[in-house]
Amino acid sequence: MRSRTAEEMYKNDQRFEVASAGTAWFAETRIDEQNLSWADTIVVMEQHHRKTIRKEFPRIAKEKKILVLDIPDIYQFMDRTLMRDLKAKFEELYARETSR
Repeated sequence: MRSRTAEEMYKNDQRFEVASAGTAWFAETRIDEQNLSWADTIVVMEQHHRKTIRKEFPRIAKEKKILVLDIPDIYQFMDRTLMRDLKAKFEELYARETSR
């Protein structure tokens, strides 16, 4: 629900093209080579997501920047607290990355 919420929040933001996918086997849309290759930067919610991507897709992981928001899996889709945390952490991360 976190990635889908982030996608919904940023889908009309002119700064980005966004798509969400999960690392779990039960994810509605699961990460694969195609959607990872499409992304310039991959933003994940937790460290274990980055580890999963690096393990399952090592070639792609070496080519991509994978950033971690550190948002726990405790929210429902479009939860107000989740949206607040996503916005704060994502915008901080974006500002840091664009100032480099």
